[in-house]
Amino acid sequence: MQIMLSEFKALLHVLKENQIGLKVKTHTGWSTDYLQIIGFIASTSDQANKTFGGIVLSNMNETEGILINNISTINAFQLEQDYLNYQKDTIYHLTDMTLKALIIH
Repeated sequence: MQIMLSEFKALLHVLKENQIGLKVKTHTGWSTDYLQIIGFIASTSDQANKTFGGIVLSNMNETEGILINNISTINAFQLEQDYLNYQKDTIYHLTDMTLKALIIH
C-alpha cells in the first residue's frame, strides 16, 4: 500500500505520542526491530515552519538506533500494532506525488 510523504510525516507525530514502534526500510534495508521515535531533526527553518527533516529511532533496549537526516530516504515502513486505518501486517511504501508529477511531465 502507498502513503504520501506528507501523510507519513503527520503519522510520525502520532506514533511518537502513542509510543507505537515501526520498522523502516531505507537503501540499506529494513531495521531488524520495531523502533520507537525518540526525536525529530529540524533545521532552523524547519522549526519556524513547524516541520522536520529527519528522525531518530531506537528500540526499547537501546541496542539498535537509526538516525535519518532526510525523512524521504525511508522507502517503506511497517507498524508494530494497528493504529486507526493502518494495519500492523501491511508494508506501506512512501511516495512523493509532487516528484511523480514532475517525472510524468
